[in-house]
Amino acid sequence: MKAHILLICGFVCLATLLCAVENPALPSLRLEEKPSFHLMGKSLRDNRDPGVLLMLWLDFFKTASIVPKPIPGVEYGLYAYGDGLSPTTDQQVIYLAGYEVPSLNIKPSLLNATTIPAAKYAVFEHVGSFTNILGTIDSIFSTWLPAHNLTPAAQFYFERYDEDSKIESESTVIEIWVPVELKNSN
Repeated sequence: MKAHILLICGFVCLATLLCAVENPALPSLRLEEKPSFHLMGKSLRDNRDPGVLLMLWLDFFKTASIVPKPIPGVEYGLYAYGDGLSPTTDQQVIYLAGYEVPSLNIKPSLLNATTIPAAKYAVFEHVGSFTNILGTIDSIFSTWLPAHNLTPAAQFYFERYDEDSKIESESTVIEIWVPVELKNSN
């Protein structure tokens, strides 16, 4: 009888592990400190629709050559949302598609720019196409941060794409960086 119970428990644990590995909505997590840095690119307001954001990226790439001294090999999609709003809101959100730059001393008039403050980040990996990223982002804020006793520490988060990111590939990895702090245990 004990052997059957142990065998059943083993199967349950294995099934749980396999579901977690196969489910792309369950991103991996690491914590990382990042110093402040600057972003420059094109932005839009009040929209998280992946199709609209993809069009913004295409528009940005048409003018990307005017970005002064971009850091090679990495691109960023920054979400900044209004004070007191949910990180997954479509209201009062600004999305910036762009490059990291060493300074904001020179900013062409066609572009927007911002400085991202130094922070401690929870870094999640979204595996799959860009068109499915909102499900991962929603699960980060609704499930993963609370499960790890973390809360957003600022009104922004960003996607980080490297040279291996292919936005329509089901095997691409897109990092999602959320500034975090431990929840108050009161």
